[in-house]
Amino acid sequence: MAGQGGRRGAAVDNEVVALGLAVERGLDGVFEVGVGRALAQDLAEVGGVVLAEAQACVMVFETGLPTRYYVDATNVHFRFLRPSSTRSQCPYKGMTGGYWSAETNGKTVKDVAWTYLFTTPAMTPIAGLLAFLNENVDIFVDGELQARPTTHFS
Repeated sequence: MAGQGGRRGAAVDNEVVALGLAVERGLDGVFEVGVGRALAQDLAEVGGVVLAEAQACVMVFETGLPTRYYVDATNVHFRFLRPSSTRSQCPYKGMTGGYWSAETNGKTVKDVAWTYLFTTPAMTPIAGLLAFLNENVDIFVDGELQARPTTHFS
């Protein structure tokens, strides 16, 4: 996708299984969001504490943002996460059903994870899965640390 902000490891590039690579386009024809499934190991951590570990993930590619890695809730270590009152809505992905803040090593990192329970038709592959904010969490894909991006969410 043109304008994609994220960086993916070579293993992920080779293992993406397009779910029809669903793409939503904005009315201006410039903004796009796409989704694909990857058979890549995904790990999220804050301050060396593992928040999630998964053998596969669903990747979301969104214009101007880094690739987001969504994992099944059974792969998330909720003992380090606390529910947040934050909710949001995206015209391309849908409405979030919850956010979580991480509490590790005596520090709180606000709203590091979220889930979409009510998605747009093209984004149904992420419904009920959790993603972590790359800007505030270390994301490893197949053992490779992904660069922390700087976005308006930083």
